[in-house]
Amino acid sequence: QEKYDRLLRRFHQVENSSIHRIASNDLKQIIREEGFSQITADDLHDLIVRHETNPNEIDYQMFLSGKLFLDKAFLLPAFI
Repeated sequence: QEKYDRLLRRFHQVENSSIHRIASNDLKQIIREEGFSQITADDLHDLIVRHETNPNEIDYQMFLSGKLFLDKAFLLPAFI
């Protein structure tokens, strides 16, 4: 919970408050600075490109929910 809260505070500092999105570069920098070494820059780039209509910015609430890390084929049976 502590890491989640810290990330949320960092995202709020850089967000576009009218649309609740942050620049992809800001996300990458925050992830790197907060020490999430299990997420490589390439993995993060792939997630953004696959799940965002505008790869230059990201819905940080979706990112924090973890939904971007789950395969969509896995999610469907969970709701049936």
